Amino acid sequence: MLPIVLWALLGWNSAVVEAQADDLQAVDLPDLEKALEQHELGLIRAWLDSLDGERGPTADELRARAWLAHHDGQIRRANQLIDQAVELRPERPDLRLDRSRLRSAMLDDVGVFKALRIARRVREDLENAFEADPENVAVLRALMVFHRKAPAIAGGDDQRARQLGEHLDRLAPAHAGFDRARRLAAQDRPGQALKELAVAIDQAGSVPLEWRSLHASLLRQRQCFDEALAVLDAMLAESPAFGPAWYELGLISDHSGRHTRRGIEALGRYLELPYWPGDPDPAQAWWQLGKLYQRAGQWAQAVQARARALQLDPDLADA
Repeated sequence: MLPIVLWALLGWNSAVVEAQADDLQAVDLPDLEKALEQHELGLIRAWLDSLDGERGPTADELRARAWLAHHDGQIRRANQLIDQAVELRPERPDLRLDRSRLRSAMLDDVGVFKALRIARRVREDLENAFEADPENVAVLRALMVFHRKAPAIAGGDDQRARQLGEHLDRLAPAHAGFDRARRLAAQDRPGQALKELAVAIDQAGSVPLEWRSLHASLLRQRQCFDEALAVLDAMLAESPAFGPAWYELGLISDHSGRHTRRGIEALGRYLELPYWPGDPDPAQAWWQLGKLYQRAGQWAQAVQARARALQLDPDLADA
């Protein structure tokens, strides 16, 4: 009833957030945003393991532990940890943005009335973060998307979304262009989306993985398979744990009718990686893998893959 999937909307790859690390650990603190964007948590775990624990946890330690708990499926624990971090450093917009994301992860498991309360608290955190730093692109974009997607009863406001969009266009034209490209892609207009995205990529100093993943997907939809493969190869050379790129490789193999063996290996790799919120549905990945096994003449593996897909999602549309 509440038409918000805020985890996907407020996800990590929308913009780079400036780190505001606690002074005592700023030198040793790893780049949390980059590690999360690339789906690489080993550095974060190693940093946490290195702490001596002789003093109370800092906001950065609590923040890192909150995201690890979230990734491990401990949603309530993650929210408790980020609450403690915000209590320690209420002036930091990055912590309030994190709390809005982690609160959003609870929406699927609660009733309508509690979901409305959570959504209002998400809006409150985002508004507070924006007030603290109106030039923080990640906060601005998350708040804009909230107002665009959330119903009025949860605090959404179309006029506020337009105002924030105009502010984003002035502050960060490349990010505004990516937002337009993603909306066009959602409207099944890949040609126009590709043009908008190309301009955004040209304007950006560095290109987030989310943008590059959308770029590969749009190229695939336009049947520019070799160009899409080049984008994905560059992504995976830099970020081999980024699951959506492996999944997209499997789709390219299926849609192009080429590189069957590579597509099988890519989907197998995707299914071996830990699942991240917002990643492609594992059931769909198993179904795609079954199709590629069938093309390769590996019938037993094809049947097993499709059976696994139906086990995960008995209502799979392709079944």
